[in-house]
Amino acid sequence: MTTQPLNLVEIGEVAPEILSGIQAMRQRTTELLQELGRQELQKANIINEVRRLEHQSQTLLRQEADRLGIPEGAPWQLTPEGMALGPAPVDAAPAS
Repeated sequence: MTTQPLNLVEIGEVAPEILSGIQAMRQRTTELLQELGRQELQKANIINEVRRLEHQSQTLLRQEADRLGIPEGAPWQLTPEGMALGPAPVDAAPAS
């Protein structure tokens, strides 16, 4: 199915205040879209920074786990005070 092109003719002049309003709205729309583009770029940069920091922190944690003799995949936690917590070895007595 094809559409026939419209045969348009002038039917009158748009009021100046309407034309001005439409142009202002189009300009503001363009500005808003450009701002959204800038924000999306900033968002992407922030996401990349978060990923980079997460990777660095995981690397540091793995290095520290290796230093402490924690096997890879073993559960452990780092307290805010700087203590490494993990399950006690089966053959070890609890510390007093």
